[in-house]
Amino acid sequence: MVSLVRISPEKGWRYSLVLLARDIPHQVIFKDGNLEILVPEDFLAKAWEELLAYEEENHSQPPKIETPPWEGVFLSFFLLTALLSLTFAPAWHSRLLSLGAGDSALIKQGQWWRVFTALFLHQDPAHLWGNMFFGALFMYFLRTRLGLLKAWVYTLLSGGWEIF
Repeated sequence: MVSLVRISPEKGWRYSLVLLARDIPHQVIFKDGNLEILVPEDFLAKAWEELLAYEEENHSQPPKIETPPWEGVFLSFFLLTALLSLTFAPAWHSRLLSLGAGDSALIKQGQWWRVFTALFLHQDPAHLWGNMFFGALFMYFLRTRLGLLKAWVYTLLSGGWEIF
């Protein structure tokens, strides 16, 4: 067996999976905080070819999200729920509805912001909690693909676009 590469564990395990998928015999050794991948000498050229092809195909891939997807979603929905709960206060509720409720006639007259403000107004706590539950579930899956900021932007834009 000859040493193919000495690399970080994260990348080394991916390389090992590439070699495994291509039926290239290899051995992985953990050494000084890194992984060393060993292959039989007659498979060395094929192993390099496969790893170079893998790198070429995946070099433009966005980096993986480091934090668990639920972490940012939970925090942002918790803060949003706390903030939106204030809209049920009698002093605020009727005023907020008059300023931001989704009224198609007013939207057509130029009050375009109502398509977005209506997303944040709720009739009662049950309505808010239902939206938060299903919204958080949707955001969990969306965040794994896009990241938290893009997930929120696309969610808000799609909610507002729905009215047009």
